[in-house]
Amino acid sequence: PGTATAAATTQVQTVNYGTITQTVSATGTIANANQASQSFAQSGRVTAVDVTAGQTVTAGQTLATIDPTALTASVAEAQAALATDQSKLQTDQSANASSAQLAADEAAVTSAQAQLTSAQSALADATLTATISGTVAQVNLATGQQVSGGSSTVGAPTSSSATGSSSASNGTSG
Repeated sequence: PGTATAAATTQVQTVNYGTITQTVSATGTIANANQASQSFAQSGRVTAVDVTAGQTVTAGQTLATIDPTALTASVAEAQAALATDQSKLQTDQSANASSAQLAADEAAVTSAQAQLTSAQSALADATLTATISGTVAQVNLATGQQVSGGSSTVGAPTSSSATGSSSASNGTSG
């Protein structure tokens, strides 16, 4: 039997640097991977609109605010009520008041603490902040505009029918 031997061959080629361009066509729907719809939880007069359509925002960034004057007053009233109720509880404890009176005082303190927490939450809701990072798609709020809690939104472009609304989405396709 015969044996075949393969001879190794070497070739030298010149390499050029250049740009390669390739086009890919596809049909489909492009949608934002994330979009957010938000509302002021409180009613009030808009005192500031801090974004414009097309602006890039980060999560936590202030978008708009409503007048906090009445909400700040509610927090102060709740703090005063809590201080009064705590003082009454301490006075009654020092005076060896009845267990029924102490229980009533403790209930008043608990209620006042809940009212203070609620007032502080309402005050925090006077500032509308971005829940996602992205690009503001639409702004329909104006300084001086009166808004109702839940009606002014920052969200998907499809929510443009809401009065006093802004839209934000993060441009990522999905």
